[in-house]
Amino acid sequence: MEDLGFDVLLMPDRPQLPSALPALAAPAAVTTRLRVGTFVLAAARHELQVVIRDFRTVSELSGGRFEPGLGAGIEGDAGADRLQRLTELAQATREALPEARILIAASGRQGLKLAATMADTVTISLPPRATEAQVAERIGWLLESAGERADEIELNLNLAAVGDAPTRWLSAMGIEPRDLQAGRLSHGALG
Repeated sequence: MEDLGFDVLLMPDRPQLPSALPALAAPAAVTTRLRVGTFVLAAARHELQVVIRDFRTVSELSGGRFEPGLGAGIEGDAGADRLQRLTELAQATREALPEARILIAASGRQGLKLAATMADTVTISLPPRATEAQVAERIGWLLESAGERADEIELNLNLAAVGDAPTRWLSAMGIEPRDLQAGRLSHGALG
């Protein structure tokens, strides 16, 4: 990937996939320029001190090229509890890796308020059928909370599909790429 010119390799944190942090250690150790990161580590599913230890390890193996991506998670505890765990993880990450670029995925007012104060990159975390108006509303909440930091924050939004071929994960939600192309949906599809 590094030889092909990619800048960043991101690994999702999903129960059905390999563990993100050990998986990132391999490319971190054998590359010199490629940045590696989580997209995104679900704070609600991990023990804080273990995650911080693993973050430090991957950062060391990568020569400081690790970019932690954090989110509250969608399963488990109530929303307020997940947000509290995300807040604690974001603060601990900033203390442990002060030079790292931190990404926070959020969609609610409180999550975006946290992201406005702690994140270098913010992913507006909405489902593929979210409208442009819903995304614009979230960006407004983020920028309002960011105040003077607003110009420093990089915004990220996922592209749900490329081309016309259906994907298993979109089909499972009853969505086809042409539906995303036809509507004024935020995540869209490139045809």
